[in-house]
Amino acid sequence: MVTQTLHFDEATVVSALSQLADTKASAFAAACANRLSNEVRRLGYAFDSSDLLIGTIDIIWDALDEHHAIAETPEAEILAAMPDEDDEPRFEAAVIEDACAATVYALRSLRSGDPQDAAWAARRAYETVDRHASRFINELEYTESVESQILIHPFVQQELQRQERDLKLISSDGDWKCHLASLKAFASTEAVLDLG
Repeated sequence: MVTQTLHFDEATVVSALSQLADTKASAFAAACANRLSNEVRRLGYAFDSSDLLIGTIDIIWDALDEHHAIAETPEAEILAAMPDEDDEPRFEAAVIEDACAATVYALRSLRSGDPQDAAWAARRAYETVDRHASRFINELEYTESVESQILIHPFVQQELQRQERDLKLISSDGDWKCHLASLKAFASTEAVLDLG
C-alpha cells in the first residue's frame, strides 16, 4: 500500500481555516498547542511554567466548549516564561518555545478570530517535529534530498496526519459539541513526538 507523503503548507491551512467559523479555527490551534504542551510534560523538560501552559490550554478548551470569551489571558506570563533559543540552544528549549508560542497563538486566535494565528500554532507543531527529524540526519548542508528525508520521517508525517485529521473533524457537518469533544480528547492524549 502506497501512502501519500503529506506536506505542511501554511497558505493552504490558512485558506481551509478561513472557510470555517472562528471557534473552529481556534479549536484547531488549541489542539496543536495541546500536543506541544503534552510533549513538554511527557519528556519531563525542566520548565517551571508547564502547569501554566496546560492550565491555559484548559482555559481555551473551556471557552470553546462554553462558547464564551476569555476575560483575562496569561499571554504575557507565557511570553515571559518562553526560553530564548539564542540563550538556550538545547532541543528541549526549542520544544518549550514552540509550545509557548503555539499556546499564545491559540489564545490570539480565540480572541481575534484570525485564521493566521491558528495556522501559526500548527506551524509551531510542525517545526518541532521537523527539527526533531533533522537531528537524526547527520548532514551539514540541507539539500532537497535531505529535506525529503526529513519530510518522510515518521514523526513529521504523524503530526501532519494529526493536523489533517483535525481539519477534517472541525470541517465536518454535524454536532459541533461532539466534534469539539473528540478533538479535545485526541489532543489531550497525544504529544507531537509520540508515535502512539
